[in-house]
Amino acid sequence: MRFLRRFGNSFRVLAGFVLVGMLLSGCGTDSNLPSAPTNSVGAAPIGKKLDADTIYVGDHISIVYSDAPVTIGNTELQVPETGKINVHKGYEIEVANKKTYDVAKELTALYIDKEKIYKQITVVVNVLGRSVSVGGEVKAPGQFGHDGNITVMRAINKAGGFTEYANRKKVTVTRLDGNQLIIDCKKAVNNPKLDIALYPGDVVYVSRRGLSDVLSQ
Repeated sequence: MRFLRRFGNSFRVLAGFVLVGMLLSGCGTDSNLPSAPTNSVGAAPIGKKLDADTIYVGDHISIVYSDAPVTIGNTELQVPETGKINVHKGYEIEVANKKTYDVAKELTALYIDKEKIYKQITVVVNVLGRSVSVGGEVKAPGQFGHDGNITVMRAINKAGGFTEYANRKKVTVTRLDGNQLIIDCKKAVNNPKLDIALYPGDVVYVSRRGLSDVLSQ
């Protein structure tokens, strides 16, 4: 019985050490480090040259209507995270990952053959340009072209680099759906895996250092 009591006490002590170790290892995780970006449906392929005729989430596109019996205003819009847009007469269509000329054919068939609204109409769809925005504590904030292979650090370099007041540890990336990632660019310099790729339409914002940030540098 004495042996069993000693064994039981030893087991409880060992279990306590294991539990403390698990808790400490969990506390050491940096929750601000971003996971690898997932390529959502309709999003531009990461790290690859983008097809000029394919529409991706985040793209700004134009739709031009002509040859109809009534005047129809041209439409310019940004493709949302859903990949679907509202077009003339309030119809909703899927455009993400489709060719511009296929979307034009689909709209023409919608108005002439399916809904029989017009006997004749010509539709032209174009991608206006792909870009990311960089603002905050950078030397030349603005919009910059997205060629299919642009990361947070590359975007900041396009914006002239950080100002002397930039908080390099907390750079915010905002996706089209409002999801935000906090990037530690000081760590990303030495660990390229933390320098995440950007999608067209992403917004990068570099905040200004506060007193606590200065003291922690």
